[in-house]
Amino acid sequence: MDIDSLTGLPNRRFFLEHLEHVVADARAQRFDLGVLAVDIDRFRKVNGSLGHRVGDKVLETVASRLQQSLRDHDVAARSAGDEFLVLLPVIAWSDVEMVVRKLLAVIAEPLEIDGYVLNITATIGVSVFPGDALDGESLVQHAATALHRAKRDGNHRFARYRAADACPIASPFLESGLRRAVDRGEFVLHYQPIVRLDSGRLSGVEALIRWEHPQLGTLLPACFLGLAEETGNIVALSTWAVREAFAQIARWNEQNLAIARLAVNISAHQLREPDFARTIARIAEEERIDPGRIELEVTESVLVADDRRSIETLHDLKTRGFRIAIDDFGTGYSSLSYLQRLPVDRLKIDRAFVRDLGSSEQSGAIAELIISVARRLGLCVTAEGVETAEQLEFLHAHGCDEIQGYYLGEPGPPTMIERAVIRPPAPHLQLERTDGGSP
Repeated sequence: MDIDSLTGLPNRRFFLEHLEHVVADARAQRFDLGVLAVDIDRFRKVNGSLGHRVGDKVLETVASRLQQSLRDHDVAARSAGDEFLVLLPVIAWSDVEMVVRKLLAVIAEPLEIDGYVLNITATIGVSVFPGDALDGESLVQHAATALHRAKRDGNHRFARYRAADACPIASPFLESGLRRAVDRGEFVLHYQPIVRLDSGRLSGVEALIRWEHPQLGTLLPACFLGLAEETGNIVALSTWAVREAFAQIARWNEQNLAIARLAVNISAHQLREPDFARTIARIAEEERIDPGRIELEVTESVLVADDRRSIETLHDLKTRGFRIAIDDFGTGYSSLSYLQRLPVDRLKIDRAFVRDLGSSEQSGAIAELIISVARRLGLCVTAEGVETAEQLEFLHAHGCDEIQGYYLGEPGPPTMIERAVIRPPAPHLQLERTDGGSP
């Protein structure tokens, strides 16, 4: 084992190597894990004013407190300087948050060194497998990114990584590549399973766009969709995604793999295009796709904006047989009266509320309210971002129709859906292929 000579903890190199082994086990055995990036606040000031001897004592004490506060199979390591890393295997997000708060409290206990009484505080960034990243290096990077955001915000002692943090690349660099990316075939679609809670059966998939950037690797939508809207590239990009998704449904039809429903995101810009409904219908006809199998997802901003052209387009699409879903529902603070004016089939509970189920009474109340509203209006409801059994059990108990998220499976290429390698979401649910094959 590679040991840090000052603290006696494993060093960064050992931590990263060990983490990769644990991630491999987590993939095979399907358990969750958390990675924490811990940074001592204002440590340079301690070193500068009190000297390196005191600074070293602070590092030794923090290392000791970390080690004594963790379980036997958890791992704490010194990353560099005043930064530490912690690995928490087999743990749900609610437990991660509990551990983080405990560590912050333990580190903050008064410390006496050479006659000085010090009040040391720390900031922690968190990433969770599989929800935030799928490999060890990315988990550490994402935890560090969350740490920097918590430091920047100033009023938070810890933060969890979020997709919106994923793109620190300067916009001009991305913009120059974005204009040519569609023509170069750099965009791909991944697909995420959607499962009914009453039967455990695969009820559909959602198409999710990724940018395979030649220099930066795979970029998530949070990194480029906003830029695509600003630069006017969103319509071309979204139309490509619709064509590719419809073509994939056609290919699955040829394989006799009956995916009952395909969800595709469409932008507000597309809804304002005068011929959008006709264009979508034509693509479906060319691919010989029944519009009733296509669910077009629009964000709740459509409700808030009360855009007349967009609402007319939604009605046109509904008339042509397409299904309509409101994505990220609950985040737009819209009047529920708008729902009566829209041809909506489904509400999708935003992952921000799902993430805190079990640990936040407010999120639980909002999720219950959305399910209740959907029931009263005769709409289906799907919860996004489900990562834990606790979240699933809450949603099942309160009558949610469907779930999707990393608890079932990460988004992946079409072959992932074809293999239908999906973990049963709970002991009382058994997932099945819609074509009758075994899971």
